[in-house]
Amino acid sequence: MKKPATLLICTILFLLNLACLAGQVTLNEADIAIARKDYRRALEICSYLEKESGSTPELSLRKGIIEAAMSNFPSALAYLLEAEKGGAGSITSGLLIAECHEALGDIKSASARYEELIRTDRSNLYVINSYARMLISNRMYSDAIKWCQLLVDSVPGNPVFRKNLGGCFIQEGMDESALIHLRESWNMNDRDLNVLVSLTNTWLRLKIPAAGIPVTTEAILTHIGNPIPYRCHGNLLFALQQFEASATAYLEAYNLGDTSVTVARQLGFSYFASNQFREAIPYLMIYYRSDTANYEASYYLGVAMSAWRMKNEGIEMLRRTIDLMTPDSVRIGAIHASIGQAYSDQNLYPKAIESYRNALRYAPGEPDYLIGMARVYDGNKNLSEALEYYEAYDAHQNEMIRRLAASGNISPDSFVLSFQHQQARERIKKIKEELFLMGDIKKINS
Repeated sequence: MKKPATLLICTILFLLNLACLAGQVTLNEADIAIARKDYRRALEICSYLEKESGSTPELSLRKGIIEAAMSNFPSALAYLLEAEKGGAGSITSGLLIAECHEALGDIKSASARYEELIRTDRSNLYVINSYARMLISNRMYSDAIKWCQLLVDSVPGNPVFRKNLGGCFIQEGMDESALIHLRESWNMNDRDLNVLVSLTNTWLRLKIPAAGIPVTTEAILTHIGNPIPYRCHGNLLFALQQFEASATAYLEAYNLGDTSVTVARQLGFSYFASNQFREAIPYLMIYYRSDTANYEASYYLGVAMSAWRMKNEGIEMLRRTIDLMTPDSVRIGAIHASIGQAYSDQNLYPKAIESYRNALRYAPGEPDYLIGMARVYDGNKNLSEALEYYEAYDAHQNEMIRRLAASGNISPDSFVLSFQHQQARERIKKIKEELFLMGDIKKINS
């Protein structure tokens, strides 16, 4: 069981107060042994004294301190309560009693003891901070806010008090309030990178990542050689969809020693989003190997491989992804389309056609799959089928333009066609001309 954090400080305070009492030679010897952490010797002295003079509140007090130091909290609590009952109690013994209750899992009794101590002396910030610490440690954030706020009001310039209050606000979903105090804590102490991490997460939750860029940029310069500011900087840039810049930041973090799966994943995604598939593959592989049953990892790795020069490996990975997934028509359709593109890149048109057909079964009418199928048939010189899918794609895009124009009360002719749509229309025109010359008028929409 974990020893209370303030136990040593409490013990020192006891010894400073008690060592000065006149006529307590043997007790002073016990106090010296306690200060030296020679608890066996301290207990021997207390046992000897008890045999000589009987039990006293002062002896119970020492035994309570010793037992608490040895993590024997039930015995420590019994001795401390006995000493308090006999008149040897104080704020410091009360703190130890509260911490013993906490260590034994009796948070209710510990809270009652802390609040009693605070009522006795509301100016004792040490007691208030100890109570707040206990509440935070036990995830009682809503209760902790009151006392953390009191600490901030009492000492506004303490960065730790600000940090703790901000952390409680985060846990209660009060991100705007959290941001205020975390920002103040960082301004007071920009060496605490845990605050920078909390700030970054708060900017992301509030969807204001741009607000943090100046802070993380400065932190990179302040903490030269530390990967944390680079990782935070990368997270903000990634949220801003500045993927090449986020890749640079994540790569710095990785090279500086943060080789965690999270950084590898984000680095791989950044390269992927900026179409740098060769660079993405090694880091997506790290992500995949961390959990080979993770269909997200296998999906992005498979797409990256198939988009690069690892077509067969990518197809195998994408097929494995389908096996890993629960039925999800949208994602499975996208996987089949990626497989179709990989086959098309290898001029394996029958397999590409089969894959695009599978994609369209999961997502009928999906324009990306229609244009993909059209290009496969086009590459395979199967012009009639290519024309059919090009025209289906063109009809879909024209309908979308019509709806957008109607919703905005503007003319459809004012829309600028995408490059892909323009290409599709050009191929429709040329294929019709070729089919006409070939005499295959059945496929011509005149």
